[in-house]
Amino acid sequence: MILDLSHLAQAAVEDVLRLWKGPLIASHSNARALVPGDRQLSDATVAELARRGGVVGVSFYRGHLRTDGRRPNLDDVARHVRHLARAAGGPEHVGLGTDLDGGFASDAAPLRSLSQLSNLGLRLRRDFSSEEVDGILGGNWLRFLKRALPTG
Repeated sequence: MILDLSHLAQAAVEDVLRLWKGPLIASHSNARALVPGDRQLSDATVAELARRGGVVGVSFYRGHLRTDGRRPNLDDVARHVRHLARAAGGPEHVGLGTDLDGGFASDAAPLRSLSQLSNLGLRLRRDFSSEEVDGILGGNWLRFLKRALPTG
């Protein structure tokens, strides 16, 4: 079983980190240092999740990307990716966890269409190598799942 820290308040996260020994992720959570709130992850939590081999998926929801209520853009996503990669000790622990499954209106997201997702890769190339961007855009999740899920 893989335990997901997304949607957990800080007290629950602390309990999980103390009690759970299995694989950990945060499927769609962002940096509390950039957007304060109990729903976001502290840098210490991100560092511990990475130490345990987990991945944080960046949420594309406006309220997770910005504090001013304005529509987010890909620079906001890249800002969270950069911060989370720093907190984790490397970009290999960061991925996309867009939360674009209909849980919020499209005007609360940095993309009008998933066809624009390729623009994020171009934007991330300003801060990361091609290999690191490939990881962030999906490779990191695939590597994690290969390690964490049973084979056969």
